[in-house]
Amino acid sequence: MQKIVEPLGFLIYIVIIIYMGVYIYRNHNGNRVHMAFGSMALTLAIGEMLYLIPRTYALVTIGLEDNLRLLGWGRIGHMIVLTLFFSMLIDLSKECFRLRKRVPLDKLLYGLLIFRVVIGIFPQNGHFELEPDRTFLMLRTVPLIVYLVIVALVVILCSWNKGLRGMMLLAFILVPLGFVIEPEFIQTSSYLELAIKSVIRALLLLVILFIGFKEVRKANELSRF
Repeated sequence: MQKIVEPLGFLIYIVIIIYMGVYIYRNHNGNRVHMAFGSMALTLAIGEMLYLIPRTYALVTIGLEDNLRLLGWGRIGHMIVLTLFFSMLIDLSKECFRLRKRVPLDKLLYGLLIFRVVIGIFPQNGHFELEPDRTFLMLRTVPLIVYLVIVALVVILCSWNKGLRGMMLLAFILVPLGFVIEPEFIQTSSYLELAIKSVIRALLLLVILFIGFKEVRKANELSRF
């Protein structure tokens, strides 16, 4: 069952991401906010495929246990590219709210992401094992959660002042996403619980992209009149 359901779910998930990303890129009409959403969509697609393709291959062939090396490299690439994806939230916020560069805050935010990547490439993470090392999992995930909380607060404050409901929704998505971006972060006792967290994670990421997708569609509909 897992060999059928997971690959099918992965395929639908990736197709939706690519569709929204391509649509945004083809219809951004020079809008820098829309371009930022398009870049995030394509970056997310690349990052997710780096892990999902090796995992799908492992599932439909000889199993996860016999493909740990391939999965390990996929996990490392996935972690790095997903961190790049989240870094794009800084530029997205600046473009959307026309924020000026704030050096101390920018340094803190980028510092948290750099720390995550540096910690995340250590061999002690257990990327090439069936289960990741929980200590290093915490060390690379907590900085990301702190980063997302700070970005969410900035977005909430700016959205409140400008009345942008879409960006307000983005802010409320970011914090719970931090706790499920790596489904193993919260310990689970069964594969079903892990699968549910993975689905929640995928839906939250899709909603982020859908915010941009919806804005582009709305702009295109208005431009016809």
